[in-house]
Amino acid sequence: MKKKPLRILYLEDDPADVEMIRETLVAEGFAPEILVVQTEADYLAQLNQGWDIILVDYNLPQFDGIKAIKLLKERELDLSIILISGTIGEDVAVTAMRAGASDYIMKDNLTRLGPAIKRGLHETVERRERKQSEETLARIAKEWHSTFNASNDGIWLLDEEHRIVRSNRQADRLFPSSAREGETRCWEVVHGITGPIADCPFVRAKESLQRETKELQIGDFWYMVTIDPILDADGKYTGAVHVLRDITNDKQSEAKHERLMQAIEQAAETIFITDEEGAIQYANPAFKQTSGYSCTEAIGKNPRILKSGQQDEAFYRDMWQTLTDGKTWKGRFVNKRKDGSFYTEEATISPVLDDADKTVNYVAVKRDITEQKQAEDALRESQKLIKDILNTIPVRVFWKDINLLYLGCNKAFALDAGFSNPQEIVGKNDIHMEWKDLAEMYNADDLRVIEGETILDREEPQTTPEGETIILLTSKVPLRNSQGQIIGILGAYIDITEQRKTEAQLQQALKMESIGRLAGGVAHDFNNMLQVILGYTNMALNEIDPETALHNDLTESRKAANRAADLTRQLLAFARKQTMTPKVLDLNETVSGMLMMLRRLIGENIDLTWQPTAADTTVKMDPAQIDQILANLCVNARDAIAGVGKLKVETSTLTADANFCAKNTDLVPGEYVTISVSDTGCGMDPETIKHIFEPFYTTKEVGEGTGLGLATVYGIVMQNKGCINLTSIPEKGTTFRLCLPRHFGEAVQLPTSDSAKAALRGHETILLVEDEASILKLGKQMLEGLGYRVLKAGLPNEAIAVAEKYTEEISLLLTDVVMPQMNGLDLATHLTLLHPEIKHMFMSGYTADIIIKQGLIEKGVHFIQKPFTIQDLAVKVREILD
Repeated sequence: MKKKPLRILYLEDDPADVEMIRETLVAEGFAPEILVVQTEADYLAQLNQGWDIILVDYNLPQFDGIKAIKLLKERELDLSIILISGTIGEDVAVTAMRAGASDYIMKDNLTRLGPAIKRGLHETVERRERKQSEETLARIAKEWHSTFNASNDGIWLLDEEHRIVRSNRQADRLFPSSAREGETRCWEVVHGITGPIADCPFVRAKESLQRETKELQIGDFWYMVTIDPILDADGKYTGAVHVLRDITNDKQSEAKHERLMQAIEQAAETIFITDEEGAIQYANPAFKQTSGYSCTEAIGKNPRILKSGQQDEAFYRDMWQTLTDGKTWKGRFVNKRKDGSFYTEEATISPVLDDADKTVNYVAVKRDITEQKQAEDALRESQKLIKDILNTIPVRVFWKDINLLYLGCNKAFALDAGFSNPQEIVGKNDIHMEWKDLAEMYNADDLRVIEGETILDREEPQTTPEGETIILLTSKVPLRNSQGQIIGILGAYIDITEQRKTEAQLQQALKMESIGRLAGGVAHDFNNMLQVILGYTNMALNEIDPETALHNDLTESRKAANRAADLTRQLLAFARKQTMTPKVLDLNETVSGMLMMLRRLIGENIDLTWQPTAADTTVKMDPAQIDQILANLCVNARDAIAGVGKLKVETSTLTADANFCAKNTDLVPGEYVTISVSDTGCGMDPETIKHIFEPFYTTKEVGEGTGLGLATVYGIVMQNKGCINLTSIPEKGTTFRLCLPRHFGEAVQLPTSDSAKAALRGHETILLVEDEASILKLGKQMLEGLGYRVLKAGLPNEAIAVAEKYTEEISLLLTDVVMPQMNGLDLATHLTLLHPEIKHMFMSGYTADIIIKQGLIEKGVHFIQKPFTIQDLAVKVREILD
């Protein structure tokens, strides 16, 4: 059999006695766990360690059993303690029992130990259960008393004679005299009378032996009196519980409810209540006036009887979703009356929730706004028309109050002010706008208008959200009310910036056109004269010893003539009348071939960086013009850099859309190749940038520049249907970005060095036609000096006559383009009939626009521009003949 565990605290100093006790308990069926202590301190330290029983020896050297028993009882520990001793008299045994020992055992008679321990354990259990029961009863009593006094109702306990036996705190507050328990009856306290009132619920409860109630008004207060009889075991009436509940608020709520129902019944708005499923439970008389359905017809129906079909399912789905979420829905319905006519209602529908937040009803309040809706629609249409007009007209319109605060504006004005919506400007002043620096000037005008003055068509500046300054043409008039009083300002303006820019551009264009006409007018004669000067100078230089002073003088003359020729070419480039020989080129390859020359041009103190794009950079233009562009831009950058600096040339591609072209009006949408030249030079201020592309405008010292370099670049870019953008920051540097139309085709391979153009000689027969005698003579000498046989003619008819008489082969016709009798192209056509094998080359000192009219450039024929050198002529002739 399994032995019963037993935890023992044993106060003993003899180990033999402890072992004897252990053996005895084992024999009694226990499995003892014994902790032996000898001193008072050890004893006290172990008392709370959950022992089943305590054994104490009566006599110990430092501690005795009687004291151990008293210490246990003082600490109110619910444990049985047994006194064990070898010798003990009756007086000691009695003292031990009185002190609280449950038993005493002699060491020479341990047969009683097992039963004593069992009895002690049983007594411990009984004591603990009894204590628990007492504590439970005390708690219940305390809880009942707390509940009794915590009630918000006044409660009396009455005896059989209706005397107040006990009253709670609330009853004492309501009727202080009820505190005299056992002396007064309830009607004496409540009514101040000596007997029960008529229809007294006490009397009824005593007779019926059931709960009785009655509403009583005492002064300004209403109470619900509830009487519950108290019956004994035999069912005999022994008293009652009297409960007084203050229902004053309930009575007031009932009164309010009655008044509310009267208001609902008389309200002009339609009000109805439905259950949680939507069935109508109540409808006020206005429901019939609005819908045509009587309240009797509506009860039990769903409001969908009013459904017109003007709202889709999504409308009702959203409405019911709001209501089922416990929220109030507000909106408008177009509903249908009983007679089929439509009407518009403004409705508020709210869920009614119980204490558990469950919807039990819905309340709808509606108002017929059909006429109002029609008026609103008409007003809205009128306002929309006005708003559309204001937002459509290309005029900025605004209005202010007399405090100069904005009351409103149209869309265009709001955008100018940096706002996306006109409403955002309401209540603001000019100091809050992008043009705050101009607010003082604007407000001064506004104050004059408020005084009654009218301001019409005044030009004034304005700052845009992007920080740009634009020009406005503004008018302001007083804004008056119906009594004629000035209540603010009405203003309007138009942006005339582009108009002024266009006017400036037109003036600039006229100026440039005049310069162009001047350049074109002198170009032919000037080029012819330069041709003679350069031609004879070059031939003379070839005949004179280079060591002579005359050779040096002629060299300087040639340099001056070349500079004059360059000046003419620059003027023509700016005026877009430069003769072009366009070719399909890879811009990256062309620029790469110029890098060595550009580095020599800018000097060693400037670091040149080349960053080509990996994209296709094919363009169609004259290679010489690319040379001119880069040379002019790099020289300009070199002159802007003081000392050491950096110059970067890079290419990229660009897709120009409508927005880009709107900002760069010289372009049309399409694909472009860009080339940028950036420097770290001194930069330019805004005033310099305004004039930088004008001819003869220069920031350099007298004698250091012609002012045609950037004008030439501008002219070339425009001539090739491109655009040029400039960004510059003083002391930071400048970037020129050129956009050139991208060409979709294969590029040609250009010669990589001047050696490929070395002068070549020949022996063929060339017919030279030139109406300028000096050039005719010069050309004959140049060609004969190159070994050719030359037939010359001063006019086209003379040339035809020479060709008719000449029976041998004529290899090449070299003719001026513009001549009396016929132009060079028509002459070439005539001569081809006489000599089918003849080839043609044309020359001219005229500008490109004149040559184009002769039909040469578009046909891609061989052409050489005056003035030219003998080397240029030799190369051109060999290109054609070979």
